[in-house]
Amino acid sequence: MTLVNNGELTATFTYVTPGAEGLRQAIKFLNGEKVEKTITLPTEKITKENAAQILKDNGL
Repeated sequence: MTLVNNGELTATFTYVTPGAEGLRQAIKFLNGEKVEKTITLPTEKITKENAAQILKDNGL
């Protein structure tokens, strides 16, 4: 994010790590609940227009 904010990169993305969601799905499965075959985790595009706000929102 800092590199985008400083103009060194045009854009980047943030990706949620799959560990927490994997555990949630495992617990659902073990409890006999339906688990989807495909789960899409959110990403966020960071550009010059939103980099400063994202840095601020994350205390950076």
